Amino acid sequence: MGSWGSRLGLLLSVVIACGGAEVPPPTTIAKKKPVVQRCTVKKLAQKQPNPGPILADDSGVYWLNRGASSGDGQLLVLKAGSKDVKTLADSLERPRDLAIDGDSVYYTTKSGVFRVGKEGGDTPQQLAKLLVETKSLALSEMSVYWAQSDKDGDTLAKISKQGGQVKVVVKGLSPVFAIAINEDKLYWSSRGADGSIMRVISDGGKPEQVGLPVEMPGTLMVDDTDVLYDSAKGVFKMPKTGGEAVKVNATPVASPAFGGHRLTMSNGDVFGATDDGIWKRDAKITQLIDAEGVVAVAADAKYLYFTSQEQELVGAVPRTCKPAVQ
Repeated sequence: MGSWGSRLGLLLSVVIACGGAEVPPPTTIAKKKPVVQRCTVKKLAQKQPNPGPILADDSGVYWLNRGASSGDGQLLVLKAGSKDVKTLADSLERPRDLAIDGDSVYYTTKSGVFRVGKEGGDTPQQLAKLLVETKSLALSEMSVYWAQSDKDGDTLAKISKQGGQVKVVVKGLSPVFAIAINEDKLYWSSRGADGSIMRVISDGGKPEQVGLPVEMPGTLMVDDTDVLYDSAKGVFKMPKTGGEAVKVNATPVASPAFGGHRLTMSNGDVFGATDDGIWKRDAKITQLIDAEGVVAVAADAKYLYFTSQEQELVGAVPRTCKPAVQ
């Protein structure tokens, strides 16, 4: 009894000392999960006035700046292994799109279609002189294709990479946003009353619709089996011969005012640009980086490259980067 009495007295003294409140049990401090930071953006070029379409290959990264006013656009390159940005062409009036092959860079402006060597140093060659607005650009092994706005509708035309006579492939079309070439077919996204993906024999013929109507189609790419395109409803792919479209990304990829480079395919991966950053599609959809105002994306074996009009930036991140998680 004496032992129990002493224990009870000790307990009462503790309660009284605590103002009559119960003594709380020891608290367990939860360990915070480590935060894996997003990939650091490598700033390749800053203070770029209205940067737009961008492309990359083993030789370097190429992009167009539309400029702050008419007539001060630029075609620029950052060669592989270099830290210095080089101007390939300047004083461009409303540059719109670009394409590259092994030796040259091709681009469109308000006055026509041009070609310049990847190394620069020479005067750009005007392949086609035009008095109308040019749009998207695409290359085959021998020819340059583009879309242009005419008074009776849009026109798809072509010319040899060496220059020569312009050939009309098809005309009188609803507004064309972007084009792509695959084998002997020329594909385009049509933004008429009923949007659609269309195609025609690259030497000319009767256009045909691929699959069902599409609401506000934008950028498109074509590989051996499928057409990949963005739209107001998201990003989709469908067999290039037609058929059911499958959603790749539910987030619409808002296309920029010029250039159709919001999607790119590289080594089996699909990357896309939105106004909030860059995402990757493999087994699932993953946003890789946050970057405001992204308008175009490109990829090579190691890096993803992008342009941001809001940040006036050309940037790069490793294509293997992982998103931030907690």
